[in-house]
Amino acid sequence: MSRKKYTKTEINLIVSRVVASFGFKKERELADFFEESPQSFSNKKNTGTIINLIEKEAYKQNLNVHYLLTGENTPTIAEPIAPYRISLPPVQSGNPL
Repeated sequence: MSRKKYTKTEINLIVSRVVASFGFKKERELADFFEESPQSFSNKKNTGTIINLIEKEAYKQNLNVHYLLTGENTPTIAEPIAPYRISLPPVQSGNPL
């Protein structure tokens, strides 16, 4: 989990990105999602411990944690590319010569 200390401004930006990425319009919806009271959610924002909740849930939701924390790249993690499939011509029976 994250070890960086975030400023209050950074935490507010992170929470704003999380609200949008999770499809919410208000922080209250995010607090409800985390099953936190508004006061508890606010305390976690002020102490920075909200970051741990965000990181854990972002991994579950397949969201790009780097984006949520920094605003860089895209909100979702790209789906893995399927392996290449090579089509071989059918094997013909009989003597090839």
